[in-house]
Amino acid sequence: MPDETYWGASVSAADISRNFGEWQSKAMVKPVVITHHGRARLVLQSIDEFERRGAGAPCAADEESQHTTARLRSILGQIQEGFFAIDPDFRLTDVNRVGELYFGVAREDMIGKDLRDMVPETRRSLAWDYMRRVLQSGEAADSNVRSTVRPGSTINIRAFPYANGVGVIFANMTAQEEARLIQSWWRALLAAVHIDPSVALIRLDMRGGIAAVDENFCAMTGFGEEQLLTLLLAEIVPQRERIALGRAINEAMRDRGAKIVNLNIMTKDGAERRLKLSLSPILAEPVPEGLVVVVTDLGLVDETRSAA
Repeated sequence: MPDETYWGASVSAADISRNFGEWQSKAMVKPVVITHHGRARLVLQSIDEFERRGAGAPCAADEESQHTTARLRSILGQIQEGFFAIDPDFRLTDVNRVGELYFGVAREDMIGKDLRDMVPETRRSLAWDYMRRVLQSGEAADSNVRSTVRPGSTINIRAFPYANGVGVIFANMTAQEEARLIQSWWRALLAAVHIDPSVALIRLDMRGGIAAVDENFCAMTGFGEEQLLTLLLAEIVPQRERIALGRAINEAMRDRGAKIVNLNIMTKDGAERRLKLSLSPILAEPVPEGLVVVVTDLGLVDETRSAA
């Protein structure tokens, strides 16, 4: 049976039907439990008591909802992504710490504000279109967009239905986007270089060792890739040219700038080719990690004229 410290007396369904007036009077003082075959089934309660209980003692479902909300806020406070939520009228209903830092506004100053008033540029953004689409269709959206809050930045947004409105999780993707663009530029550069057999690309490590070569450089020297990757560049440069090569490498590393040097290189069949090397350091902290070298083939050296 229920705890009688709160509940009043209990009565069977048959008994209450025979003398409802008496039990109604008792229910004005304390709720009356109505049983059926000995099991509590219903409660007879005054409207005053019902309203008091509703205002002062949340039901179990309300308490569970509060616990769930608290857990959710704890999770949102720990994730590295930003989060904010809006209602159907685009008023902010929630935001986490990362979101506060992104907008540059404290949470208490954002809740209830119209996102369109806080960030007017949002109205003309792809992010706005995605949020509106979620509100209309209930389908989630995920995309990289240009930031309207931080011009020049790229963010990934995931918009989804959330508490009768829209929730948005977002992350700064600027570094990843820059890396993607660099890769695109690098692929385009390689294609432009490789179409001209007189131009090649190689990479040197800090010791001047050949760390990477392309097909054009292999064709210029006659050596295979596996052979070249075991050599220092100086090993296929005539002795008389090595000081100039070493000076150009050291200056590029020291000055962190590009250098040009013209020198001969020895091919696998014993001939010499005249090359122009444009050396540029691969900048990193605290010291460069090596050099990228653009090699331009100036042609075979005339041995007769060289000997003269």
